[in-house]
Amino acid sequence: MTILPLLVPPTAVLTASNRDACPGPLTSLSSSQSAASHRSPRTPFPPPSLVLLLLFLLPLAALSQSVTTQQYTNARIGIQSQETVLTPSNVSASSFGKLFSLPVAGHVYAQPLYVAALTLPDNTVHNVLFVATEQDYVYAFDADGNNPAQGYLWRVSLLGANETWVSYQDVNVGDIYPDIGITGTPVIDPSTLTLYVVAKSKSQSGTPQFFQRLHALSLLDGSEKLNGPTLIQASVPGTGDGGTTISFNPLLNNQRAGLLLAATPHGPSHSSVFISWASHGDLGNYHGWVISYDASNIAQQTGVWSDSPNGSQGGIWLAGGALSSDDAGNIFLAAGNGTFDANSGGSDYGDSALSLSLTGSTLAPSSYFTPADQSVLDADDTDMGISSSLILPTQSGPIPHLTLTADKSGTLYLLNRDNLGGYTPTNNTSVQTFSIGNTLRTSMTFFNNTLYLAGEGGPLTAWPLNPVTEQFPSAPTTSTAINFGCSDCGGAGSTPVISANGTSNAILWALDTSARENGPAILHAYDPANLQSEFYNSSQAPNNRDAAAVAIKFSAPVVANGHVYVAGVNAVTAYGQLTAYPTVNINATPATIPSGSSSSLNVTATATTQLTLTGSDGSTYTLPPAGGAQTVSPTVTTTYTATAIRATTKVSNSTTVTVTSPGGCIPSTPGALICAPTPQATSSSPVTITAGATASSGYLAALRVYIDNVAALTVNNPSVTKSFQFSQALPATTGAHYLVVVGYTTTGGTVLASENFTVSAPSATTPLCMPASAGAVICSPSPAASATSPLTLTAAATASSGNLAAIRAYIDNVAALTVNNPSASRSFVISQPVTAAPGTHSLVIVGYQSNGGAVLASENFTVAGTSTTCLPSSPGAIFCSPGSNATVSSPVTIFAGATAASGSLAAIRIYVDNVAQALINNTQATPSLTIHQPLTLPRGTHYIVLVGYPSTGGSVSAAETITVQ
Repeated sequence: MTILPLLVPPTAVLTASNRDACPGPLTSLSSSQSAASHRSPRTPFPPPSLVLLLLFLLPLAALSQSVTTQQYTNARIGIQSQETVLTPSNVSASSFGKLFSLPVAGHVYAQPLYVAALTLPDNTVHNVLFVATEQDYVYAFDADGNNPAQGYLWRVSLLGANETWVSYQDVNVGDIYPDIGITGTPVIDPSTLTLYVVAKSKSQSGTPQFFQRLHALSLLDGSEKLNGPTLIQASVPGTGDGGTTISFNPLLNNQRAGLLLAATPHGPSHSSVFISWASHGDLGNYHGWVISYDASNIAQQTGVWSDSPNGSQGGIWLAGGALSSDDAGNIFLAAGNGTFDANSGGSDYGDSALSLSLTGSTLAPSSYFTPADQSVLDADDTDMGISSSLILPTQSGPIPHLTLTADKSGTLYLLNRDNLGGYTPTNNTSVQTFSIGNTLRTSMTFFNNTLYLAGEGGPLTAWPLNPVTEQFPSAPTTSTAINFGCSDCGGAGSTPVISANGTSNAILWALDTSARENGPAILHAYDPANLQSEFYNSSQAPNNRDAAAVAIKFSAPVVANGHVYVAGVNAVTAYGQLTAYPTVNINATPATIPSGSSSSLNVTATATTQLTLTGSDGSTYTLPPAGGAQTVSPTVTTTYTATAIRATTKVSNSTTVTVTSPGGCIPSTPGALICAPTPQATSSSPVTITAGATASSGYLAALRVYIDNVAALTVNNPSVTKSFQFSQALPATTGAHYLVVVGYTTTGGTVLASENFTVSAPSATTPLCMPASAGAVICSPSPAASATSPLTLTAAATASSGNLAAIRAYIDNVAALTVNNPSASRSFVISQPVTAAPGTHSLVIVGYQSNGGAVLASENFTVAGTSTTCLPSSPGAIFCSPGSNATVSSPVTIFAGATAASGSLAAIRIYVDNVAQALINNTQATPSLTIHQPLTLPRGTHYIVLVGYPSTGGSVSAAETITVQ
């Protein structure tokens, strides 16, 4: 695990056994006191009674406001019952709104968690928001916005050495897009200050290997504890994979549901972490799994169970929900479509609700319920397992212990959780079965004896439970005036939550995520007693004042201590009271400008200590506290957001500058554009292709060039922006050619442009870079030439037989460039820029023949300059240029180096804004390596991380921030 810069050095971690009984904030201990991270694996976890006592001794604020698990409690009822700040009278567009945004690397599918009054190792006390992302990061933020300059209290990467997160392309489906890392909501144990989380990753060299690991992180600094991380592996007897056992598959299995920390009074430990899995888009021969680990020693697996060992599927999805548990330690869940034979003595539970129990080391069903029409649910893909199993409070009627679950068709099943009812083919054995009338893929909330839910394309509705008959009505008693999303559109309903002080001042919060991946989530606040009465929504304020981050499906708001947090794409948005916040105004004059010109943004604010202006194109500006005029020159339509800070509070406002004719080669409307060569142009080879594209929805992932219907070049967009352009020289044979440029968007669509051009034969006076016979030739640089970097490498090769497949250039025995021959001709010419450090270098050109074999040429050349090495004085990593906080132009040459603490240095990798950009292998296997690496970066501020990988394992790293103008 790579730990990125902390606010303070880590110290000993507070354990429950060390906390005294005096009220006060959660705190760290001196190094002389024992720490949970140092607990022996055989040390028993505190019994439930002790845990409850210790929780009682926590400060009142920590207990009342902390959100330590999905949907607030293990019953998954979705209630923040101790909210004393937010009331119906102060939640309106005039007094409530967006306070600040917390940017992160990666989409946030996991629900953020919150711990109040946490004392960090530097003795500062913070309310802390914990955020996990799909790029395998866990962040700790000051939940009130009082973060240091780096933007967070601490951040850790859960990737192993030479690993990255998984791509949607690895699983061949876009159900989680574009990155797959941490999806299931973590769980926090406040008694030991531990956060449990599962991260998915893959190796970056050779054939990819896929991993899922359970981590136990200290809340104080993100360090690993309790013998973590542990690699998740499991197998059970079964014929579902064609043999006698089935095994957990870290690639196929999707850890979608939130983690559960529950007492296990009959298990091998007093408390276990329960984790469940489904799949990615029903692809592959997958199985549903539940695996548990000792909460005091996560290296110890306490139980394993699969719901389809002799069949397939049975994913435990739960639509952004989590496994549930009751006071007795019974675990409740529902499985999706898959094999079902439990009624005939089998072990497969597709389309079933289940209760599991851990006895000894055996995790197994103690009860189950399967709808009578299970085969129809399976065939129609209207299966169960789409929401948390909601555990109702104890009732006074004939069946005191009830639980509620649902299927995708919108049918709800009220069950006796002491005996779920089993299966009969003629009628359901549930306490009640009823329908909401439209598709349902979200979890539910239960408050004041009333059920709240929102299906796809339908309103948010309320269903009161009759305490005498223990039945819900046939129709809702109140519903919202708006629908949430569209019918059957894959998760655009809503999971509501309720904040209240006991039962007073109740507010129902719900997100409309219909615009997921393309637009902001909309936060709504309603009166639970009358859903026609809306207190607030985040689209009411003018100028997009309260716009949240781009929406994520299945997301639900988190309420804590007067704030509402909304997770989304690359950010979490915080809402709260505006009355104590500064005012900020932003105006663009003019609001529409031609490309290449400038616009003056006039920003004003009152009573601020800091004022910043941020453009969606990556540009950032620091203004005087009162504001002023700021000149901007965007190349595409850009939203500018002004953020004012006064003491510990923030407020933002935004405006848009529209560019009528974009700079460079980018279309002003969605589509693709070829700027060079011009249509019907005649040019010589190599031909410089200059093109760009703007996504119609989502972002632009890459551009690909086809010449005569053959893929000649693919250029990825490292910043994944709305628009992207490139300029690249490509060889082409003499004659007419058909050119197509295709832009691929992150939402799966494409934009394209095409034209014809002609390549002329070389003139008699222009020497052609081509060997006279079979072989290779280097035309520039000339032998022993002195050049500046970057230099243009021009070379060619002719195959001795067959065709020429590609040409590769080696500088000092390191592969510097590979260019494929798109025409598959016998001869091929390249002309490409390459970068080399000052000094003398060997250059080798190798032409690879399609039928095997190679032809080559070699020479030496010299690059002018004196600075040839950049190495730290001791083991570690260092940047030599550009310097930290430097302002540079693109392309940027990273001059840096690293030295291994032991062994040799295997490679250096560069990350830009947490995205891997370049991997430079050390072919000499020396302890140190210096690199000169050019990077093409968009305008704006970027976070650069240099990681060196020693051959003995581990890593050394350095980080800095630069601005590209």
